[in-house]
Amino acid sequence: VDLSAINLSGELPSYLGEWNKLTDLALSETSIGGVIPSSVAKLTALRKLDIHDAKVSGSIPVELTNCTSLMTLDLSGNLLSSELPAELLGGDNLQYVYLFDNSLSGTLPPFLSESLMSLDISDNQLSGTIPLSWNGGALQNLRLGFNSLSGTIPEDVVNSFNNLNQLILSFNQLRGSLSPSFAVNLTNLQYVDVSNNYLPQKYPYVLDTRGWELLYYPQNEIPTSLPSGEPSGEPSQVPSAGPSGEPSQIPLAAPSTEPS
Repeated sequence: VDLSAINLSGELPSYLGEWNKLTDLALSETSIGGVIPSSVAKLTALRKLDIHDAKVSGSIPVELTNCTSLMTLDLSGNLLSSELPAELLGGDNLQYVYLFDNSLSGTLPPFLSESLMSLDISDNQLSGTIPLSWNGGALQNLRLGFNSLSGTIPEDVVNSFNNLNQLILSFNQLRGSLSPSFAVNLTNLQYVDVSNNYLPQKYPYVLDTRGWELLYYPQNEIPTSLPSGEPSGEPSQVPSAGPSGEPSQIPLAAPSTEPS
């Protein structure tokens, strides 16, 4: 069922789960609102749920994890809040998850499906650290920018994403530094954005980017004390599938002066 981009309003019906043979549901770019009913647990044949750029509010129900056939979940551009269910990203068949541009809070779920190829939870209110338990060999795109994530960038986790093409971690509160072995074996990597965090401004060694673009500046610095809010500064452009412009690159040797 595809009812996207039409003059559709109202709320998601509580009896949604009665359509138990439904495989695809698209209600994107409409005025559909309300909450996602817990009856979605009955949609065991559902492969695609796409309600981006609508007016859906409330929380993502834990019952959604019962949709074991789900491959694509797109709830971006809504009014969703509350925390993410711990099992949300662990579905055996899950491949694409887009939850960006909401008001989701709490921490990142600890489980990551081995089939997951693209995950975008940017532009929310997530906090905490990037889970050390993540290990997604199929993951190609990971976008967690514009949140309040803290701690260090777990290089062992990043290096386990063998098929990673794009990594967006900009506009968080990440600290520490990138070691010379960062992403050194990720042969498919094309773009990394770690700008606007609290990483050191200068490196005493050469970062081997092996051809991939690294957007590191601006506004990367280690403050005397970590603030409670997000880093300030003008946002850098975050590409949706790859760099759309010409991002600045970190020099391959330690800079002698601070960037303009």
